[in-house]
Amino acid sequence: MLLAVGVGLPGAGLAQEAAPATTDTTPDRWDAAIEFGFNGSTGNTRLTVLTTGFRVKHLETDRYELEWSAAFRYGESDDEVIARSFESGLGWDLWPEAAWSPFAFATLERDAFRRIDLRSNAGVGAKRTFVREENAEVSLSAAVLHDYENFTTPTDEDAVADRTNARWSIRARGHRQFENGLRFDHVTFYKPIWDDGTDYNIDSNTKVTILVSDRIGLNLSYTFRRDSTPPPDVERNDQIVQAGLTIQL
Repeated sequence: MLLAVGVGLPGAGLAQEAAPATTDTTPDRWDAAIEFGFNGSTGNTRLTVLTTGFRVKHLETDRYELEWSAAFRYGESDDEVIARSFESGLGWDLWPEAAWSPFAFATLERDAFRRIDLRSNAGVGAKRTFVREENAEVSLSAAVLHDYENFTTPTDEDAVADRTNARWSIRARGHRQFENGLRFDHVTFYKPIWDDGTDYNIDSNTKVTILVSDRIGLNLSYTFRRDSTPPPDVERNDQIVQAGLTIQL
């Protein structure tokens, strides 16, 4: 189950005594959301997976777009840890409603089972928006970034050297909201080494949400990750399928 809570931060106004009531038209400037998910089973297999996260977003996109997000995932099966990861990202877009928009971003990541003690990205680039409608948007972004990777190493193995690289970052992103309450979201990152296209990372997420009311939706998401040069004994590909319930308050 996935639980999402949206919290707006509106301005407030007080009507003077004996004066006609007025409507406060001050627009919301910020939006906050909290997500919580839990999967569990018992019996022949004992499984517990907990996911949680939050997002804070600036709403006045005619000036700039600012968003900060973080997510944590933890899982156990038969008293053995099977998942433990953390991600956080900060993004800033200038003139996001224009056809061309410069932006800057930074991300942090830890994943015990991919042996990533710390991975950080920071970069700048430009976004080109091809479709912008009330219920749909499609854009393509390109950036240059600084990539740092520090890996954990089992005690019986030689240490894996840290990696520092310059990379390109290509991002394709889009969403579509249909009148029947169905929403489709997709984003894919392709990050090759600047002078070696065979050394790359891919992060992709596709999410389908069906709104059953104004506040409740059922969603299904698929995440695909590929590191073409992972540490020893780590698989190149990771895939996560998650179904849940979204509730906005």
